[in-house]
Amino acid sequence: MDSSPRCLRILVVDDDHDAAQSLAELLPLISPVPMAVTVAFDGQQAVDLACHPSAPPDMVLLDMEMPGLNGFDAAAAIQARLRERTPRLIAVSGNVKYVAIASSTALFHHALGKPVDVEHLVRLLDSACPQG
Repeated sequence: MDSSPRCLRILVVDDDHDAAQSLAELLPLISPVPMAVTVAFDGQQAVDLACHPSAPPDMVLLDMEMPGLNGFDAAAAIQARLRERTPRLIAVSGNVKYVAIASSTALFHHALGKPVDVEHLVRLLDSACPQG
């Protein structure tokens, strides 16, 4: 049986296109594991991509403050649709209040402030790597 790690699938979600693209480009450079990164620019697109049956992500880095479907609502929708198959949901926000709220809710596995602490993110990526 092959015990080598497979490619980690990451979904980066942020309505700020530059922020989303920058984080998506940074991830493969800092990651201890091979990965495929997809980008979404709003909450509904995040739900659609996260819940797609052909390639659901292992981790979603989800901005909290987006117009329309915000990060909290998108996380709730992803959990409702995927249930036990929910990927690791990581809240990301420049607003300390939202980071604190996300840290205390069952919707998210972790919450990160912006700018993202790269060392913390590397640890999260390493721990999220699916085996086999």
